[in-house]
Amino acid sequence: MSPSAFVSSRSLALTLLVLALPGSALGQGALIARQGSRLPAGAQPGVAAHVVDFEGIPTGTILSTVFASDGAGPIEVRGTNPALGAVNAAVVFDSSNPTGGDFDLGSPNEDFGGPGIGDGGAAGSPFENALPLEKTLIVAENLIDSDGDGLVDDPDDSADSGTTRFDFAAIAPVTMLAMTIIDVEDGRDQPTVEFRDSSGLLIATVLLPFVGDNGVSVVDFGAIAGVFTVEVILNGSGSIDDLTFREQCKARIGDTVWHDVNGDGLRDPAEPGIEGVVLTLLGDMGQVLDTQVTDRRGQYLFIDLCSGDYKVVIDPESLPSGFFPSPCDVGNDDELDNDCSPVSVSLPTNATLDTSIDFGFQAPCTGSIGDFLWLDLDEDGLQDEDEPGLEGITVVLRDIVGNELATMTTLPGGFYNFMGLCTGTYIVEVDESTLPSNFVPTDCDVGGDDTIDNDCSPVVVVLDLDDTADSSVDFGYRSLNDGIIGNFVWIDLQCDGLQSGGGPEGLSGDDLGTGEVGVILSDDMGVILSLTTTLGDGTYRFNGLADGTYVIRIDADTLPEGLIEAPCDVGDDDTIDNDCSPETVVLDSGEGTPGNVNITIDFGYITIVCGEEGCGVGYWKQPQHHDSWPAPYTPDTLFSDVFEDAFPGDTLQDVLRKQNSGLDGLGRHTVASLLNAQSDDVPYPLPSSVVVSLFDGLFPATSREYIALKDFFEDLNETSCPLN
Repeated sequence: MSPSAFVSSRSLALTLLVLALPGSALGQGALIARQGSRLPAGAQPGVAAHVVDFEGIPTGTILSTVFASDGAGPIEVRGTNPALGAVNAAVVFDSSNPTGGDFDLGSPNEDFGGPGIGDGGAAGSPFENALPLEKTLIVAENLIDSDGDGLVDDPDDSADSGTTRFDFAAIAPVTMLAMTIIDVEDGRDQPTVEFRDSSGLLIATVLLPFVGDNGVSVVDFGAIAGVFTVEVILNGSGSIDDLTFREQCKARIGDTVWHDVNGDGLRDPAEPGIEGVVLTLLGDMGQVLDTQVTDRRGQYLFIDLCSGDYKVVIDPESLPSGFFPSPCDVGNDDELDNDCSPVSVSLPTNATLDTSIDFGFQAPCTGSIGDFLWLDLDEDGLQDEDEPGLEGITVVLRDIVGNELATMTTLPGGFYNFMGLCTGTYIVEVDESTLPSNFVPTDCDVGGDDTIDNDCSPVVVVLDLDDTADSSVDFGYRSLNDGIIGNFVWIDLQCDGLQSGGGPEGLSGDDLGTGEVGVILSDDMGVILSLTTTLGDGTYRFNGLADGTYVIRIDADTLPEGLIEAPCDVGDDDTIDNDCSPETVVLDSGEGTPGNVNITIDFGYITIVCGEEGCGVGYWKQPQHHDSWPAPYTPDTLFSDVFEDAFPGDTLQDVLRKQNSGLDGLGRHTVASLLNAQSDDVPYPLPSSVVVSLFDGLFPATSREYIALKDFFEDLNETSCPLN
């Protein structure tokens, strides 16, 4: 047999040492030397390690491959003696029967009844040689095989220098624990052990002690992980034994935390992972071993695990807001189901790969159903812009078998909205006992626009996804009652609390009706029954009212800026006075006037400064008066930046200079009115917001309408200019 090809048989004497790993690697330059034990420092029974002890290999074998005593390997071996060139000089030596007259490599020392001779291993020395080492490994002085049996004759160690290299590539990476040395003598360069990774980069260097002739030391490496190669550099005589290591655990646990979009507890190919989720790995005693955070695909992986029992726990605080677990352990495919946190995982070997530990979470359901109950004034089954909503009506949400899930009461304006709904089929039903007296549904499903028709209660609604929003579920009612309350909101230019024109004609004498003002109808307990807004001429109307007591009030937030209430209840004519908000109204069809119709409920407002002073167009357009223009307006301000774009590209100054009648005439007096209203030095009866709303509310219109509003502005602008 070729000596260099020898692979020792593991069927011979095998020894398995049981070690407890030290807490951490000692690192470069660290050293613990100890005599009297073949276990590394801190070793305890219960944690298996592999030991290369060279037992069962014939003395004189040139060793190229070796296995640990329990069969772990293979490990490639090569010894280098510079005096012998490039050949492998790693040779097995028998310390119980030293050859070559090399008794300083014997064990135990003669003081302990062995063949070893030397003060370094004598009893009482720091490195006493008290235990039999048996087979060890040397870098041989020569490789003479005189009888051709494939074994070196009388092997002896090199006295000059030698390096032994162990290559663990077949089972790497490994964690190195310890090694025994004998007869490493002083008077030479420092002996070391170098540990390198897969790229040959140095991980750590451990210094070896000078133990003297026949001295022995168990060198504790700590736990140097990630090792691929080990080089023992003795720089002279000596041998090594009991190279102790642990295969680095390669078991893994993973793999995905995902958004279970359909909520079925199974991971579908199109369902995305959840990034940024924190997972903690616990040991069998509940101790924290590791923490991982999912990547953009929701994947995580705990690596380098040993056989044993673990738990994987999700940190719920790291999930997106509102996310909650999907159903656990659905079906029979553990690769796809939600395992639910915390989950127990058993790894039978150090190389077990378990990538079936998945966690599914559902987003909070954001589906909704709404939205409107209204009084169908024209009874056509369709919502019109001027038809008021019904407040205070109870709407019930049920599941498909009729179980009540939620109730809510319509808000001011008649709106309702059930939120936080998941995929499913629902029933929406109006509690008709909460409707006003004598209210009945209008026609159902009129026309082809489901967003404005009456769906009629109860109605079935299907939400296809967890975020489906159905805002088309509306209910229209008509009143069998014929009570009416109205009628007019106006600007009292004369500040006297009376409509000077005697009626709500939009432009009414010296007084002005104002549109888009909110009017609120409540019962006598303050429950809002309906909302409406005034038309362009300032009128409003609540129809279909039953007998009873009502309260009418103005929504102050909808009034033009700068208005306050006019004097209340002036004079004896209730049809033209300001009733002042709120106003209580009683409808009683059994009595006479007004009975169940009252269209005398009017509300007047004045500007903060009552007066009729204003500067005319001629003042504002003169260049010498440009310094009087009130901010933020200047002659170069575009008309379209303030009003509807009736004069494309023209500035305010351009419009002031227009000479024609019709729209041009209205334009120049509108600009003058705007400047008067904005000026702090002009006691003008209109705020600038009203000037803007009057023009924008009219344009576009007929020439007659332009002239009417122009005349109104002109009367205010030509009274008495305080700036002249």
